[in-house]
Amino acid sequence: MARPSRHPGANVTLTGGPRHRRWRRRLAAASLVFGGTMADAGQAERFDLPAQPLGESLQQVAERFDLKIAFYNEFTDGLQAPPLRGDFTSSEAFGALLADTPLEHIYVVQTTVAVRPRAVVAATPEGGPTMNRKEIPANERRRTRTGAVRGFVAGLAATLLAGPGEAEDQGEPEEQEKAEEREVFVEEIIVTAEKREESILDVPMTLSAFSEESISELGITNNDDLEQLTPGLQIGNQAETVGLGIVIRGIGTQKFGETHADLAVANYVDGVYTLSTSGAAANLFDVERVEVARGPQGTLHGRNSIAGSISYFTRKPTDQWDATALIELTDQYTQRLSVAGGGPITDSLFFRVRASDFSGDGAQENIGLGGDWDKPDELSLNAQLRFKTDRFDVNVGYTDYEDTGSPRGMLYLVGRPRDDRRSGNYYKYFEPIPSVAKCPGLVFTGGGGPNDPDISAGGFYICDDLQNVINSNRPGVKDNTREALNWTADWHLTDTLMLRYTGSDSVFRTVASRDDDGTNRYGNDQGLLSFFGGLIPQDCIDTLGAADCLDVRYSDAEQRSVWSAEEKSHELQLFTDFDGPVNFIAGVYFYESATDSFVNAFDFGGDQRWRGEDPLPYIQAASPIFGFFPVATCEDYQGFLSAILGWGRPGEIVSETGCGTIFPEVGEDTRSISFARAETRAGFLHADWRVAENLRLSGGLRYTEDEKENTRLGFQTNFLIFGIPTWLFSDTVLSNKDNPAYVPVGTWDAWIWNIGLEYTTAGDDLLYGRISTGYRPGAPNQGCCTREVLKTVAEETLVNYELGFKGLLLDDRLQVTTAAFYIDYDGYQINGAQELPLDFPFSPQATTPVTQFTANVEGTKIWGAEINLSWYLAERWRISGYYAYTDSELGTHRMVIPSTPASSRTVSTIPFPRLDLNPASPWGGQRVCTPEWVAANGDYDIDGAPSCFWIRPNDVSGNQLPQQPNHKWALTLAYAMDVQNLKRVSNPLGTLQLLGTYSHTSERFPDWGNWPDYVIPSYGRFDLRAAWTSPQEKWNVTFYVQNVLDEIGLVEFYVNAVLGRSRVVSGGTLTEPRQFGLIVRAEL
Repeated sequence: MARPSRHPGANVTLTGGPRHRRWRRRLAAASLVFGGTMADAGQAERFDLPAQPLGESLQQVAERFDLKIAFYNEFTDGLQAPPLRGDFTSSEAFGALLADTPLEHIYVVQTTVAVRPRAVVAATPEGGPTMNRKEIPANERRRTRTGAVRGFVAGLAATLLAGPGEAEDQGEPEEQEKAEEREVFVEEIIVTAEKREESILDVPMTLSAFSEESISELGITNNDDLEQLTPGLQIGNQAETVGLGIVIRGIGTQKFGETHADLAVANYVDGVYTLSTSGAAANLFDVERVEVARGPQGTLHGRNSIAGSISYFTRKPTDQWDATALIELTDQYTQRLSVAGGGPITDSLFFRVRASDFSGDGAQENIGLGGDWDKPDELSLNAQLRFKTDRFDVNVGYTDYEDTGSPRGMLYLVGRPRDDRRSGNYYKYFEPIPSVAKCPGLVFTGGGGPNDPDISAGGFYICDDLQNVINSNRPGVKDNTREALNWTADWHLTDTLMLRYTGSDSVFRTVASRDDDGTNRYGNDQGLLSFFGGLIPQDCIDTLGAADCLDVRYSDAEQRSVWSAEEKSHELQLFTDFDGPVNFIAGVYFYESATDSFVNAFDFGGDQRWRGEDPLPYIQAASPIFGFFPVATCEDYQGFLSAILGWGRPGEIVSETGCGTIFPEVGEDTRSISFARAETRAGFLHADWRVAENLRLSGGLRYTEDEKENTRLGFQTNFLIFGIPTWLFSDTVLSNKDNPAYVPVGTWDAWIWNIGLEYTTAGDDLLYGRISTGYRPGAPNQGCCTREVLKTVAEETLVNYELGFKGLLLDDRLQVTTAAFYIDYDGYQINGAQELPLDFPFSPQATTPVTQFTANVEGTKIWGAEINLSWYLAERWRISGYYAYTDSELGTHRMVIPSTPASSRTVSTIPFPRLDLNPASPWGGQRVCTPEWVAANGDYDIDGAPSCFWIRPNDVSGNQLPQQPNHKWALTLAYAMDVQNLKRVSNPLGTLQLLGTYSHTSERFPDWGNWPDYVIPSYGRFDLRAAWTSPQEKWNVTFYVQNVLDEIGLVEFYVNAVLGRSRVVSGGTLTEPRQFGLIVRAEL
């Protein structure tokens, strides 16, 4: 039994049965619509083929002439081809092979041949011809098509099915023109979402797929483009440990506080799971297709994911020579050069290489001294080697990638007061914040202090006229690398059993910087110091004079986020292709990762005097500390810190101390550190049962076990204490057996399942219902700078209910896929400032029961619906798009929301006892904030003694999840026309396609507080493209304008606060600005 090929551009053979109905429809459409015997180009090839099965000879002839061929298996089963020896053109070769058979060949298009039964002509009562329809059943004569839109005459189509004898009996030209306007067909994309090649219309789940042609047509080159065209998908900041990353239907992954290996949306490249796709499919060049599956995945994919998956499939080596080159130039002075190609080395060994260079100027304007940001400087290389025989198909790929450009900078999205010392770096700083310079009436941040009015009094917090401009004295730093080796081996044990082994070994590293102070400030070069010991900023001296700037304490800060991972995976799968009603896929999966995460905060504006110097003179100058504690060495000083302040004791906040600087090139350094290891072991089974001709039952079961270890989590900081250079390391979870929060290894396991029922209508449309469960394992809990955390985070589970329809309507002009879903979500992991019970075993240094950690929320609900359409209005006009509605309710929960307006904040009426660590305080070393202490001394604000009360958490129960727009839609209108040759009208110069796309994302909330003043505004994007393709489709030239209206939208918004201080610092990242570009693509 012949089997459908599993690589692009292959010859296609077709078997019987319901699973291949859409393949039959594609062949029927091709032979009906475009069929006909075409004149040979005259080129002949020499053959020496033995007598063998007809199907094999047909495929060998097609391969020799670089043709695609399609036929039903049942047409050729049992037929033997005669020997073929001598010189033949393609038409002569096919004719010789089919001469003594009931079959004939037709050219669907210039590069595609179809084989069909010869026409049978019978007499009618009137003596006229008729046609035999028995070879193609009536329910399989519905027509679809793959490739460019083409028209045909309905009468001619019927004649072609019957045979050449009826070709003369045609309608008038006017009727043909009308029929041409009527008969157009929707492209069907073949996907592997269920690990088998099948039409997207046969997959019973919500799925978006973009073929290589649509990727090029729509100009999809990055995640921003993919987000605009995919319902339910939002892609935020993935370079820093902020935000939710990739989100589907409101379910994302908080990079801060959650295990990196458990992404809500899984990434796959050629079937291999990876934490990051950076460099894996650079600019989506030479990518066969992209699939975005929505809803929990687990019983088929290697690693389970609770929200969905994004899968990239690159082009594989084939036995045909080909080469592609692409050049892109833009008005932002960026240029992209990509080349790919390959072919056979021997009859069974093929290769393919791909290389791309993308570089240019920054797209994000910087009015400061640091130069423009968002600058590409990418270089990627991929090489593949494939060995293929009748039974074996082995493909090995290697990827090497680096990007040393600059990141897209995070923008400050609020004004700041300039006359309040508490405003930090903005005190006596008079340069504008360019990102909000055009926002009317926006001056202050929220906070509620005497000089920080409530944001509700100053207008909306986020305006709709944001500018993608920064003001930074520091250049952006980006250093991303990937090196990966992956392999896939298919072994056809029999005609009905295939074993597949997939593996990978990869290492990647991402580095992204941020100007953490958000200003263009830098220190003076005269060495003038403020009262606080740091350099006075030069801009203040220039504006007010040095005497008025002595009270300015500023920072020239830069944050660098470093994330690296080593990943290895192995997967073994068994596929069946039985003729009976039941088929299944069974597999086992193993995955391991080791991740390192660092967040470095450098301050170049600190005290310069002691950088890299020996700390001993400073220790001796400070001795005796407090006038009675002598210190002469670093060991003495460390003993003092441990004995007097309690620092350096196992199980306390600060676990290590020392003197001197670890990073002498900067004044201060704060480093957040995380080392983690994760392993996943799983087994799964998915089965299909064809209950009846039009009814199919499917189901899957998976057992998964996850083991995790966090070796060290914490932060390190360098600063002056008592005039002595000091470094401290504090931790959340240490490899320290005396630490009550230490969890060396955590293990989580679960059973995941799904069940679905599919009904195929008489019109070959699909109705389905599906229930699937989702799961994300727990992890050791990661807090932020304090030790008051729960030891572990529990797992997340959900049940997803989905009903859907997929089909072709209006004579196959209109493709419709629609679905409605409801998600019952338990254990939702939420990281933030949350309140622990007062009887929790707090450390002596705790100042509040509110601390940063990850909690689980029960009873969250998500629901929505979506519809996707592709409609050929006429032969040359096509309209496509989608609409998605999503909403949610968070379960019962309370947490501190930094964006809460001051008027809505509540303060605890119960004092929180704690230890006063300030040695200069009258209560230094004493326990304060007890009820007795409060009665005797009162409560103090942040400028006096420590406050004894804390901000109570907000009730966020029933609120909508962040990064979840209620409404999202996109609409694409395309028009195709021939470019006429003025000298020869019948020989056009190619085709011209004009295309416009508008996408819209509605308002959404940045966090769980759902405050009206903190709403991310809706935004849209309008793109225009004009593409010319040569007659032989060897050349393509595209001119485009991306974001025609230059509408800047907010991708994601981050609100952070210093607990107890009500100090709000807000930032975000914006969409890409308007861009003009020209792309030239050549297929060789």
